[in-house]
Amino acid sequence: MTYMSQVTYSCRPGYVMAGGDKVRTCEENGRWSGTAPTCEKVECSRPPDVVNTTWYEDKKSLRTRRVIYQCLPRYRLVSGQLWKVCGPRGNWTGVDPICEATGEKMTIFVPKDEEPKTAAGRAMKAMGFKKADKKTQNIGIGIVGAVLMFIPVVILVASDLKILKKHLKVMSRNVKEGFRRLRRRNRRVGPEPNETESAGPDKTGRVGP
Repeated sequence: MTYMSQVTYSCRPGYVMAGGDKVRTCEENGRWSGTAPTCEKVECSRPPDVVNTTWYEDKKSLRTRRVIYQCLPRYRLVSGQLWKVCGPRGNWTGVDPICEATGEKMTIFVPKDEEPKTAAGRAMKAMGFKKADKKTQNIGIGIVGAVLMFIPVVILVASDLKILKKHLKVMSRNVKEGFRRLRRRNRRVGPEPNETESAGPDKTGRVGP
């Protein structure tokens, strides 16, 4: 840079200049005039809530804070924008979205043979809300009841299996021990001698009586 050259500073997106000089000039002594600027991050308050919409913060936006709006179910955007950006002055920029109902009816199931007993129920019936089949409802209740009755049985059987397995192991050891004792006893008892012997010659050399 040469004498009287100028430089202009600007903050990055999402930051605002909080102090210092935006423009500095190279002076005769080779130094820059003024002071170096400082930039601070822009902070916006909570985004505004818009009727018939919800919003969430866009995590993909790295430089600036951004929020995305969505119309509620059965509503559609008719004007405005579905996003807002945190501006350099800490305010949210963008036009508020306007969402209007599409005219679709919400389906609410009530017992078929039961007449509404409240004003709200009669109003829902007049508006054309659908009713549920009582037979289907009874089948669902029966299935839930059967499942709830079956769960305790499974728990009891599972607990008894552990005890039965333990008893079977003890019985198996006892049977094996009994067989081992029986084999040892048979080895100790030898063959019995014959009660009669064949007649042979006596001292006189005679045979027989």
